[in-house]
Amino acid sequence: MSVRARAYRFAVLTLTSAAMTLGCAQLFGLKDDVPSGPCQQSLDCAPNEICLAGTCHPAGAAGSTGNAGGSSAQGGSNSAGSNSAGSNSAGSNSAGSNSGGTTSSGGTTSSGGSGIGGSSTGGGTSGSAGASGTPSCGDTQVGSTAVCDELPNGTPINFPGGSPQGPCMAGTKLCMSTGTFGPCMGAIAPGMTDCSTASDKNCNGKPDNSECGVCTVAATQYCYDGPPNTVGVGACKQGTQVCQLDASGTQAVWGTCAGEVTPALSDTCDTGNDATCNNMANEGCTCLNGQSGACGAKRQALGNCAAGTTKCVSGSWGACSIVPAASDTCNSGDDASCNGKVNEGCACINGQTQACGTSGTGCTLGSQTCAAGAYGGCGGNSCVDFAGTTPTQKCSVSFPNGEPNDNSCVIGGVCAAGYHVTNCSVFVSSGNGSCSFDGADGADPTAADVTASKPNVGTGATCAISSCTCRRDGF
Repeated sequence: MSVRARAYRFAVLTLTSAAMTLGCAQLFGLKDDVPSGPCQQSLDCAPNEICLAGTCHPAGAAGSTGNAGGSSAQGGSNSAGSNSAGSNSAGSNSAGSNSGGTTSSGGTTSSGGSGIGGSSTGGGTSGSAGASGTPSCGDTQVGSTAVCDELPNGTPINFPGGSPQGPCMAGTKLCMSTGTFGPCMGAIAPGMTDCSTASDKNCNGKPDNSECGVCTVAATQYCYDGPPNTVGVGACKQGTQVCQLDASGTQAVWGTCAGEVTPALSDTCDTGNDATCNNMANEGCTCLNGQSGACGAKRQALGNCAAGTTKCVSGSWGACSIVPAASDTCNSGDDASCNGKVNEGCACINGQTQACGTSGTGCTLGSQTCAAGAYGGCGGNSCVDFAGTTPTQKCSVSFPNGEPNDNSCVIGGVCAAGYHVTNCSVFVSSGNGSCSFDGADGADPTAADVTASKPNVGTGATCAISSCTCRRDGF
């Protein structure tokens, strides 16, 4: 057999053996790179498979380019380059060594590394190129996904702290059959800080409302705007304030202090009030609200008004329950006009009495009573106008010889004081002659003037009064 014939036979046997090996592997499922079915594109295949030459193959790393076929001087043998597609290698083929030499077909690969067919120098036929290797996206196989941190348009996402927090999350991207990734889908980038909520929209691990301004929205705290040394003293006390957004909605600020009590300008006059918060209650108050007392002591009222009552209102004594009258009554001690002067305008005090009527010897005084400030009529006054008396005195005159027969003498003590003598009965008590009554003595009307007579001879008479009538003077 010629060299050419032997080379041809070897090539046929080699191809037949390879075909049988491939058929058995397909029949019994012994190889990973056995096609699973027809396809037009990789989407028609199962996950982790790729469409090659119209059939689905398990995806693997791209094979390396096969070695160039050997050259022979005269139909020299060449071998198809071997390439690996994952764990499979391209079959080697040798060109038949014949002078006009034919070469066997290029080697086959299981998931096809692409090998370049051998070329013959002396007229040998080049081997067929091996099938293309399986594409991938780096460490990610076609059809698989990888974690990504970018927007669908490819803009990178910078997560605070380097990793997603709060509502932020990374996305995924699919490795395409072209060996490149598709767009990053599902990633949530940090948003703007929202001062009105406790959510973490800016994805920095903190509530948004804790990062705006000076406080956390809706937080509360004690507050006091008065002098620090007055809080808790007297009426002063702390209040509370709530953190809220300002008018722009971008800054959190403390609201007004509600419920606080700061020092007032003055205390009230309610009992114990220390509104000025200086530990001195009811400063400036004349009295404490609700108190009552006598008008004389509290308002220095006079007269009847002093006995009235007054009540404290707003720290001052109110009106007295007794108000001054236009005038006093004439009841004893009355000062209804409340000016400190009693019974003004009264001639007398009601109920008083006094003696009245004509007084003097022989008179009994009457009595009168005061009513409505004036005395009434006099009752009980009486006088004795005439009074009888029997004097014991006597008078006598001596009549010397040669004197007139008549001569006067005075008998005193005839009438009491206040009376004058009007008539007396006289008689001769001794001696000679006679006695006669001449009337009241000019110098003393209470005395009787008597004329004593004598006879032509003798010493004359001594006169005495047996009775007299006395009349009250002025009548």
